[in-house]
Amino acid sequence: MKSAESADNLYYLPNAANHAAAERELEKLIRSLAKRLGHLEKDLGKHLRVIEKELGAKQSTKNGTQEKIYKELKDLQSRI
Repeated sequence: MKSAESADNLYYLPNAANHAAAERELEKLIRSLAKRLGHLEKDLGKHLRVIEKELGAKQSTKNGTQEKIYKELKDLQSRI
């Protein structure tokens, strides 16, 4: 298996002697990942609200396309 110079290597398998240090590094990575996912979720929510606002402002509903897109955006937002 690959060894790691830093905890950024996701394929790192810790040596038994370094188990406690490896656990701390893994916890740091998990916290960092959770923080990044939180930021992504907020950003995506903002973008979805802007898109919904723009779709709502448009009056033309040619072949029901606007309603379909709006429904798909709502479905995506509810899944997130």
